[in-house]
Amino acid sequence: MPAAAENVTPKYLYCSTRSSRIPPQLHAAPSAAAAAAHAKRHDAGRVQALIIATANGHVLLERFYERFSNLDRADIRVACQQALEKDLGTPEAESVSRFRGAAVVSRTEGDLVYYAVGTGEYDELTLAEALRGLAAALREAMRKAPSEAVLLDHYARLCLVVDEVVQEGVLDAADKDAILRGVKLRGGDV
Repeated sequence: MPAAAENVTPKYLYCSTRSSRIPPQLHAAPSAAAAAAHAKRHDAGRVQALIIATANGHVLLERFYERFSNLDRADIRVACQQALEKDLGTPEAESVSRFRGAAVVSRTEGDLVYYAVGTGEYDELTLAEALRGLAAALREAMRKAPSEAVLLDHYARLCLVVDEVVQEGVLDAADKDAILRGVKLRGGDV
């Protein structure tokens, strides 16, 4: 192949799911206006992460609602663990800390720890209320006290409950009854 042919960009990209060609303008990077509109939509803040782990630090479920690198995700896990360290040993303890301008709230209940990271309108009080509602909804949905074994046995139900609380970084429901109603509408068995 000649050297000049290597630098030629294709006129079309082929979509892997269908056999049609996609013109370059449809797969181009977002414009500055689109990036500004996206930033404006998220100025009010959002839930950045929701993590459920054991008291020993084993993560059972984590959802990141922002695009974080693996290093940023590890930093968030460390920040969550540090938020919890000062309140270890007290049942149903809640603790709050800050991480890169975001609120980090942790709630201990039994042998589980619930973490939420949020910015903007999703401050400490809102996240704490959401974690209380999540814990209450899980107790009701699992029909027994949530533990590592119970959550892993009913992982699909756990995912339905978590998805009902936070969808795409936006807090949908923080009340136990509203969460359970939403899970039932999705076809969940609660």
